Amino acid sequence: KKQRELARAIKRARFLGLLPYVVK
Repeated sequence: KKQRELARAIKRARFLGLLPYVVK
């Protein structure tokens, strides 16, 4: 159960981390 939430959190973190590059 926790593993699934952890993966989701990591995906969100990676998405937010890549967002600035996409905006620029």
